[in-house]
Amino acid sequence: MQSQSIKCFWIVARLTVRGILVHRNSYRYQNEVIQNHHRKLTIFLAGVISVGVPTLSEAQAAASASVMPPAGDELQEIVVTAERREERLQSVPIAVSVITAEAALKSGITTSEDLPLAVPGLQMDLSGVGMTPFLRGVGTTFVAPGAEPSVAIYVDGGYMPSSAGGLFNLNNIERVEVLKGPQGTLFGRNATGGVIQVISREPSSESSADLSVGYGNYDTSMLNFYVTTGLAAGLATDLAVYADDNPDGWGHNFFTGDRNYKYENIDVRNTWLWQPQESTRIKLALDYEDTTNEAGLGFKPLPGTMTIAGTTYAGFYNTDSNVQDRTVMHQGGVLLQGTQDLQFAALKSISTYREVRPNFFLDQDASPLPIVNAQVFDPDNSITQELQLISPEASKVQWIGGLFYFHDVAGLAPTSVGGLAAAPFSLISIAARQHTDSYAGYAQTTLEVAPESHFTAGIRYTEDRRSIGGTTSAEGVGAIAPTVHQSADFDKVTWRLALDHQFTPDVLSYVSYNRGFKSGLFNTDSYAQPAVKPEVLDAYEIGLKSEYFEHRFRANLAGYYYHYTDLQVTEDVTGSQIVLNAAKAEIYGLDADFAVVPIHNLTLNASLAFIHGRYTSFPNAPYFPSVTASNCSPAIGATGACTINATGLNTVHTPSFTMNTSADYAKPTQVGRFDLAADFYHNDGFYWDPANQVRQPTYSLYNASIGWMNRSDRYGMRLWGKNLGGAKYYSFAISQTLGEDFSPAPPRTYGVTISAHF
Repeated sequence: MQSQSIKCFWIVARLTVRGILVHRNSYRYQNEVIQNHHRKLTIFLAGVISVGVPTLSEAQAAASASVMPPAGDELQEIVVTAERREERLQSVPIAVSVITAEAALKSGITTSEDLPLAVPGLQMDLSGVGMTPFLRGVGTTFVAPGAEPSVAIYVDGGYMPSSAGGLFNLNNIERVEVLKGPQGTLFGRNATGGVIQVISREPSSESSADLSVGYGNYDTSMLNFYVTTGLAAGLATDLAVYADDNPDGWGHNFFTGDRNYKYENIDVRNTWLWQPQESTRIKLALDYEDTTNEAGLGFKPLPGTMTIAGTTYAGFYNTDSNVQDRTVMHQGGVLLQGTQDLQFAALKSISTYREVRPNFFLDQDASPLPIVNAQVFDPDNSITQELQLISPEASKVQWIGGLFYFHDVAGLAPTSVGGLAAAPFSLISIAARQHTDSYAGYAQTTLEVAPESHFTAGIRYTEDRRSIGGTTSAEGVGAIAPTVHQSADFDKVTWRLALDHQFTPDVLSYVSYNRGFKSGLFNTDSYAQPAVKPEVLDAYEIGLKSEYFEHRFRANLAGYYYHYTDLQVTEDVTGSQIVLNAAKAEIYGLDADFAVVPIHNLTLNASLAFIHGRYTSFPNAPYFPSVTASNCSPAIGATGACTINATGLNTVHTPSFTMNTSADYAKPTQVGRFDLAADFYHNDGFYWDPANQVRQPTYSLYNASIGWMNRSDRYGMRLWGKNLGGAKYYSFAISQTLGEDFSPAPPRTYGVTISAHF
């Protein structure tokens, strides 16, 4: 074990040095990428008008940014809670990307699906039935009730387990933190790939209100309202309401005549903050969201392929399907957070209750024939309770201990499959329910082992108990398969070891070793299938965080090596899906983040992610030949479903190179403040399936905005645009027994938003 660790640390060290040398001395590869877009980018920067539909008003973004105000020529100092306490971003020995409310407004980051625009190496897989993140190539293709993402999502410290609820608006945020690498100690719950933390804006005792309305192409309209006020001494509340509507959609369904990829949404959040005394703080947050959406659905065959019915590609935003795919979802929850300062520590309690009610209508065969028409109702109810004991900020030894409980009930209630796939019956219904109870205890401490050198050690023990029961019935017949009940227990010890050294007040380096664990689970689609084994990821990382030239230039680097075992992989077969364990994978890479203030009021950012991911042992990977093939060998459960040896192939959702560059310039004038923002995102492409059959082609996105706010900060206007180059890329793609299909990501969008602050 020791020799393995030394070897892994050596690989990471060599990788980091190589990455630094490449950045410093060899721009050949980057130039090849950038030169391909140089002319477009130059024209774009000269004629810029906008960036994605903002969900925050100008005043909201300024008020909610969790940063120390810059001196005008300095970079903003960002505060994060990556280790469950407030710390400077540059002082935390973890690779963290932060999107503030102001940055999100200007860059068009309006939903969780948009986060990759600011975080290279992050992928958000929107499959219609759920949103699953991939970070540094680590994620899950298994989207089913009770199947939690491998990159955990937290909102104000509350865990969100349902992938169906993973697509949400960022209309009232203070910031979003993306913690890279397994967070197996302090967050723990299936955080194999990392953590996405959303921190919302808090109520203020000073009364204020913000209102913004917007309109864009495809007849898109938006309303955003926020109000906060104090009600009594120490008691404040706020209300955030967001609504948008796109009735025109992006294309047509040739079979039904309807418009495709429409959406409408309303999101309400109410927060109460009570501070009866300086040492006591209680926060209550209630939220509700009602969404009808077709994004991630509306399947159609990839160009050059055909459906099982023989139909072909009908255009990037067009379909030819006898069912209009859509998601109707209601979700909401309650979060209660209390903090009490004690003489020796702070005691914190986080309690959550959440309901997610998604209802999906899906034509799985993507054709005008009634072959596989499915309606999926898969509710998810969850409860979490966490207790933390945190050392005082002034303590020489920083420590935290905690207990965590998670209860979840998720399943199919039911899934109904009609069409030829149900023959000889008219309709088959699958009902299943999975129960999860998880218990965990954790502790982490950081102490100074030498002047300006700190050692961090953390450990967590997790025990999961899962059970499932299910039955299959046919309309007018009753049960056609025996009822199944089974259960399984999983437990694991995970840890974090890190050593950091502060060379100067502005230069920090660190090395770390983390173990992440994703629990085993049952497949509610195939409830008789035995539970899959847990995933385990060992991560070795070396990093540098630094600022120079009086805080005008920032350079953060992180090199990493992952040893990944028992990956949970899915295959989609007619009307259902099967989950299995891949054997092993190896992932390593380099993250680089740079920011500079070259002149007054101009900030330039560049983030790059290089990733190499390969299956080192995967002899039974799912493989789907052309739907015209009648059979194959070896088969794994359905005609056209086969296995191949995927050893040496690319891991899914692992682009070899992604990058983001942005420019933000502010100009005060006698008539008010103008700001110009421009963003460029590039993705080298990746494979959607372990057999490397379906590839996401290389694509680049150009986004921008120009805003104005009057001198009193009362009224403002912003012109915005997103995907101005009109890139055609996938929101989701799949290889299955019924063919190779995809769902498109949004086209070019643009419009205007008017805001007011009172």
